[in-house]
Amino acid sequence: MLPNRAGLQVSPAFANASRVSRENIFTLAFDWVLYMLNLSDGVKKWLVLLPTAPLPTSWRVSSRRKLLADLELAKAERTDLLIIGHPKSGNTWLRTMISRIYQVRFGLPADVIITSDELARRHPGVPRVSATNGVYSYEGAVGEKLAVGAPDNPLRHKAIVMLARN
Repeated sequence: MLPNRAGLQVSPAFANASRVSRENIFTLAFDWVLYMLNLSDGVKKWLVLLPTAPLPTSWRVSSRRKLLADLELAKAERTDLLIIGHPKSGNTWLRTMISRIYQVRFGLPADVIITSDELARRHPGVPRVSATNGVYSYEGAVGEKLAVGAPDNPLRHKAIVMLARN
């Protein structure tokens, strides 16, 4: 903790808040809110999309890219099984089949499929499963952590399924 001008203790993350650009102010505020709340991944994504919608395009795109990349990385780091596949290679199909197994095994509702934490939040025996393409858009943050030559990080020690399609 660092003292500010008024002598109050402030977190080092917020000590330099006066030097934060307008695009990054949303990142600071959003990170703090997510840290304080235990929300599902789907709710967290909507908490990025809705408040940034009225922003000018350049601010909206840069804010969303950073915030959604942070969410995608956090989701991948919490997951027990990471599915990586090119778009249209069967990510949704595989998640639906895995979801059905756990729905039947634990008597969970059939209308909820695994996107990462939805079923795991309802029953502790269900593993967290996350699917990403790992390259495109904000999901590229996951690919960067797994790239050859990237420094050691928690993602490099996850169970990963690679999907391919001809």
